[in-house]
Amino acid sequence: MLIRCGYDIRFDTETKTAMMAMLSLHPSRHQDLRSPQRLLAEPDIPLYHFEDGFGNIATRLTVPPGGVTLSCDFIIEDNGEPDMRPGNAPQMNSDLADEIAADAGLTKADARKIVDAVFIAVADAAAKGEEISLNGFGKLKVKDTPEHEGRNPATGEAMTIKAARKLSFTPAKAVKDRLNG
Repeated sequence: MLIRCGYDIRFDTETKTAMMAMLSLHPSRHQDLRSPQRLLAEPDIPLYHFEDGFGNIATRLTVPPGGVTLSCDFIIEDNGEPDMRPGNAPQMNSDLADEIAADAGLTKADARKIVDAVFIAVADAAAKGEEISLNGFGKLKVKDTPEHEGRNPATGEAMTIKAARKLSFTPAKAVKDRLNG
């Protein structure tokens, strides 16, 4: 089947802003293109494409004051089947829910609701600054990172990096043992 894909994304800024965009088709699918895929910027500004460590095509640009619109339009041929994931690919919420459904005799829909509810509860607790202890799995703890000095990667100028809250994970002994055989 042929699929028409595209986007028009507007970014409004008051000052020059460095940006990295991940909007390009993965090179493994280039043979399936039936029309050119070309990222356009309005106003016309320099776009620098590069391949990241995972083989994705990324684009560096500097958004001018006032903003930029990024757009693309292309046609790709696809068989409609899900893409195969390698065995070492990240576990997704839906995959976890499918395994729980099979192991617990639940419907996939019910298992997905449970998985989503667990992650929402964990995120809500973290947002409140609470430590989340998952017996036999590990602990999630909110840590405050103080404001500190850094450098703007686009200009090299010194800048202040705002204080932030981060979530750290400490695995339980049983998980460490399974990881290390």
